[in-house]
Amino acid sequence: MSVVSHIILWPFIKIIELLWWLFKKCLAALFAIFVGICVVILVLLIFPNTWLPVLVDKYIENRTGFSVHIEESKCNLFRGHFEFHNVLLINPAHRYPVDHALSMEVLDLDIKPSCLWKNLWESGELVFPNIYLDMDDLTIVRNAQGDINFIEFFDKLGGVVGNTASPDSHPDFTDDNPETVSNTLRRRNNNSINRRWRIEQLTLHLDSLRWKDFKSEKPQEQSFELFYRHQWRQVIALQEITSTILADFKPYGISLLLQSIFNSFLDIPGISHAHNSLKALRSLGKGILSGVQHKVQAIFTKTKTTTDTQ
Repeated sequence: MSVVSHIILWPFIKIIELLWWLFKKCLAALFAIFVGICVVILVLLIFPNTWLPVLVDKYIENRTGFSVHIEESKCNLFRGHFEFHNVLLINPAHRYPVDHALSMEVLDLDIKPSCLWKNLWESGELVFPNIYLDMDDLTIVRNAQGDINFIEFFDKLGGVVGNTASPDSHPDFTDDNPETVSNTLRRRNNNSINRRWRIEQLTLHLDSLRWKDFKSEKPQEQSFELFYRHQWRQVIALQEITSTILADFKPYGISLLLQSIFNSFLDIPGISHAHNSLKALRSLGKGILSGVQHKVQAIFTKTKTTTDTQ
């Protein structure tokens, strides 16, 4: 190569070398970020018991004002097994004169991972092989303003804004109209056929239930030692559960009270619209992937602009 040709080509060679150096640096940085993200995700998947109880506690407290304390958890995301021991639900101190709401010895939930991951990308049936609830005691509290703790809890968990538990909107503790209970819950569950989920086995244990009413001039309290045990199989509609519980608790005269709580529970989007929630989750996943793609393109565009400027 002549000296003249070398002088002419030298700037182009240097530019190509610079571009190649920048390209390698970008690839190395992207690879390091990718490996770091994969390591973090893998650690989170392998050790969910270090962060999942805290996440559940913070999410519920920030959304509802009720605090949750989970003493022990044994979760395995790869098997779809979630097990929590000694769970306490605490009422907001500024809202209710009684702090205790729920004490649960065991909350055990299994979900088929294949169904879960499949539902993230396409429609399908969500299968829960087993749900086990072992509750020591449950305390329903109505404060001086007429607000009931569990109705407020489910309303806020479902995103209902404002005071949803007005004094005139909920029945008295002694009222009991089985026909009203039945008809209301039947209307609430008319769309159950369209919900593509199934619980193969659901077990509920409840030892004691307490009702404390501070709305009256003289606070009232009643306690029931129930030691309630029931098991459902192949559940495809929540009405199967609620109607059974209401029928079993009818002798205690609290059906309308439980009906109001069930209505608030069924209004939670993730409960009453499980299939739509999965669609939203799929859209979120696709949105995240799209955002990552645009971010990578922006990095390469910025790199190219810098090189051209130089």
